[in-house]
Amino acid sequence: FGSRVHVEARATYLFGKAPLARTGFAPMVFAGTGLSEFDTHVTGVVSLDNVAGQQPVNIWLTDGPFFIALGGGVRYQFSLRAAFTAAVRVNAVIGGNGFLLTYGPEVGVLYGF
Repeated sequence: FGSRVHVEARATYLFGKAPLARTGFAPMVFAGTGLSEFDTHVTGVVSLDNVAGQQPVNIWLTDGPFFIALGGGVRYQFSLRAAFTAAVRVNAVIGGNGFLLTYGPEVGVLYGF
């Protein structure tokens, strides 16, 4: 699929009384699954023949295409059609290189037609 494709199906739950019918903040949780490429890095060391000692390096890991995501955060609804979300998500990536766990922030702007 490569790094240019991200397909995700998601279910989101908003807490509170009628959170989609009023403006303001609403806590949220979500779960999803999809197809994408994920990258992460770890720090390691290498020893070179012509250099004494060890050198620190960043080792990049790439995996995919399947993933499962879980997360939570807040949603602020500006109007009945527009909202902003900010969340933290964890991705369990399953692919050709085994299993990879990534995490990070997520922000979004939503508009309903």
